[in-house]
Amino acid sequence: MRTLINLGGAGINHRLKRLTESLSGDILKTYRELIPGIEPALFPVLFSLHLNGESSVQEISTSIGISHPAAVQFLKKLESKNLIHSSPDIIDQRKRIVSLTKDGEKLIKEIKPIQEDIESAVLNLQDETGINLSSELEKIESALRKNSFQSRIKLAYKERAIKEVEILSYNKGYKDIFRDLNYEWLNKYFEAEPEDEKILNDPEKEIIKKGGQIFFARINGKIVGTCAAIKKDKTTYELAKMAVTEKAKGRQAGKKLALAIIGFSWSKKAKYITLETSSKLSAAVNLYKSLGFVTVPGTESTKYKRKVFNMVLEL
Repeated sequence: MRTLINLGGAGINHRLKRLTESLSGDILKTYRELIPGIEPALFPVLFSLHLNGESSVQEISTSIGISHPAAVQFLKKLESKNLIHSSPDIIDQRKRIVSLTKDGEKLIKEIKPIQEDIESAVLNLQDETGINLSSELEKIESALRKNSFQSRIKLAYKERAIKEVEILSYNKGYKDIFRDLNYEWLNKYFEAEPEDEKILNDPEKEIIKKGGQIFFARINGKIVGTCAAIKKDKTTYELAKMAVTEKAKGRQAGKKLALAIIGFSWSKKAKYITLETSSKLSAAVNLYKSLGFVTVPGTESTKYKRKVFNMVLEL
């Protein structure tokens, strides 16, 4: 246990699992000792009917937060013990309406005192620890409904990963890397066209000397991606030739490269950044949208045969 404590937040899943298993295990033992012959997992369905009255299967599943098939299985078990009764809906014969039988109501009366005992035990634990379990759980559940724990982990990962990406500006020693990364990307998604080859074979002439810049992303000493800012006119740059190697997928190299292009364009007092992309590049499109780029309707490239559309960011 000491190891899990020392792990801090990283060990929370293991500690919560043990805590849940301990609490639920003790509650299940209590129910099974005092009310033998019926599985405690069925109790929430009974109390849904007790509190809400006759209900449809869908209403029951929604009420206690289980799937429709799971609710059907629970209801079959309860009906086999004569604890509930179901019948076709008068208005919609495809639906079934469920209600408690006299035996079901009687069982509810047996369960309630035990639930009061459980509530007393919870209050006792709260007094001892100074923690209102129900209140704190509701806060956590509410927060996780708005933003899942997985999404919070992903956000933390992205924030860490982007800090590990170094951005380098172009020098002649990177010419082949710029070309090779772009050919790797083109061969995966499209094919190299004359306009690609013109830029990739002489980036200094086509980009640098015309007032643009090429950036590279480096992680752990290895260049994994590149992107160019191509000057279109005094107020506009194009974000182009974005290519990140497959091995660096998800490590935020593309985002940091795009931010470098935005920063460079802003420093040159540009008003717009344009780009051409494809609907088949969903990850890239989502990245551009997250940075504020918007689609320009009805635009098609005159430079490439491949099907692309334009996006623009106003600075």
